[in-house]
Amino acid sequence: MSFPLSPHVQTESIEIAGIPGYRFKAEACRKPYPTLIFYHGWQSNADRQRFRAGVLAAFGYQVFIFDGPMHGKRGHVEDTPENILRYFWQVIDQEVAEFPVIYEELLETFAADPNRLAVMGHSMGAFISLALMTQYPYISCGIGYNGASDWSFIEENLAMNYRTTPEAIKAGRSPLGEVTYQPSQYKPLQAADKLVNRPLFLTNGAEDQTIPLAGNLRLADYLQVHNSEEGVFKHEIYEGVGHIVTDGMLADGLNFLKEHLK
Repeated sequence: MSFPLSPHVQTESIEIAGIPGYRFKAEACRKPYPTLIFYHGWQSNADRQRFRAGVLAAFGYQVFIFDGPMHGKRGHVEDTPENILRYFWQVIDQEVAEFPVIYEELLETFAADPNRLAVMGHSMGAFISLALMTQYPYISCGIGYNGASDWSFIEENLAMNYRTTPEAIKAGRSPLGEVTYQPSQYKPLQAADKLVNRPLFLTNGAEDQTIPLAGNLRLADYLQVHNSEEGVFKHEIYEGVGHIVTDGMLADGLNFLKEHLK
């Protein structure tokens, strides 16, 4: 598919430590570059996110997108219940573990500004962005579209979709039979104290049937109480919206970046 991009945005294919992706940079961007890493969702890939990354870059940022494990140029996994249970959390954990190598390369090779670095993602990419925020305090801000921070709730909800429970899956007593199931080692809600007074924008569609908006409510309540800096945290719920990123959601994210990635 051909993606039209602004003539004022430079783009190139890159690879860091064997991880393929793309770099986008607005001509008006000046060193050191304010930098954004966008993380794609389950069953997506870097190639499919090029247009969105180009739009983000056009607003004055250096933007990177990479293929996640078992996605894009790094392989393929069928979208089955068994594979979701087996690989979803594994992909997230591997992307979080890969971040330090990518981060160092962005600083050394691509002149990323260490004081202006944001992470953003949709769906699974929003999960990754939240986990990264809890693990790496030098990330300036995060934006999560249609994701969740209460991963225990999501595990329960996911199991319910398959008429079972996480405990039954682990014990091999679910309708899915013997399924390898390893939850993530990261739990953003349980690490909520590491997100206090850090710029974070979460969005959810009110009609999202894939990732229920309830998966972000506990963290939103916690940060509203514990943040002392006004405007540093936002949680927007978009009526009539499902598991997609609308133009309005993207615009709200850009406004948040404009405020917190100066």
